[in-house]
Amino acid sequence: MRGSRGRASPRPPDDGGGGTGAAVSALTKLLRREIKAWLGCGDGAAGPERDMAVNGGTMRLVTHMSERIRGRLLDDVIAAEDAETEAAEADDDYTYLLFHPREVLLDLLPGNAVVAEIGVAKGAFSRQILARARPAGLHLIDPWEEQADDAYRPDPANVEQGAQDKRVERIRGMFAGEIEAGTVVVHRDYSGAALARFDPGTFDWVYVDAMHTYDAVLADLRACRRVVRPGGLILGHDYANHGLARGMNFGVVEAVRDFAAESGWRLLCLTADEYPTYVLAEGRGDAVEALEAEILARLTVLKVHGFLRMRYRQEYHIDRGRRRLNMYVSLK
Repeated sequence: MRGSRGRASPRPPDDGGGGTGAAVSALTKLLRREIKAWLGCGDGAAGPERDMAVNGGTMRLVTHMSERIRGRLLDDVIAAEDAETEAAEADDDYTYLLFHPREVLLDLLPGNAVVAEIGVAKGAFSRQILARARPAGLHLIDPWEEQADDAYRPDPANVEQGAQDKRVERIRGMFAGEIEAGTVVVHRDYSGAALARFDPGTFDWVYVDAMHTYDAVLADLRACRRVVRPGGLILGHDYANHGLARGMNFGVVEAVRDFAAESGWRLLCLTADEYPTYVLAEGRGDAVEALEAEILARLTVLKVHGFLRMRYRQEYHIDRGRRRLNMYVSLK
């Protein structure tokens, strides 16, 4: 899980004469020995570990290697990494799986941004955006209207109209201070109509969590592309295709894949939970570079090359004896 943004060119075989090949080979052997010792696979104590809850279960994660790789060894690693990066080919075809909830992503996004949330419901995540991302402006877009569409009826967010009216009134009360200050603006309208009123490039990033059918998500992503500034980000919720999601007619996985193919945007990262949050990035602007650097510096991640070409599937493990269900991701 390196921070290199390219694929290393094949190394020449070790010439055995003490040249570059020998130096790299020696460094590789040293690193292997250090890492094995650090992990407890050889002589030496194991490195620090911590428990992390993932999808209701628990897994052991080694935090990082900096306790053992330091001093002159760290200098050698940095020099070798820089040499590989300089010689590497450009490669943006990768996605980070993040072993963290979506709220953690908000801590990594730039503050003082102009943001839109599409699909607000009760405003629970809106509060998280305000508290953790600290935007200069937050536009809340939701029709708060009961949907008669058969494809949307199974979604628990599609409540009857009286409950929808109460939700929007609570939103206005919850953010009364921010609305008065101009930090929060409520748009009671459908996403397509609301976004059409904004100038191109208005938003630094948007969060899509509205209707989850394929057609609806793809339409939202296309509309967001126009109003997000060059180099900006599109985040979204519910990149899920397990049985419960399929029962609610979710088409988010397929819509994100097809949007990325037609637009050239890439799937930068994805949280590894039951209803994952995805981040789509355009090119390599400052915001994208900064977010990727924060992800690699602060989070536990798995870097997957060619993610969108793989078959992504969320599957269940049911422990019938304990009456517990755990969800995991399968990639083929």
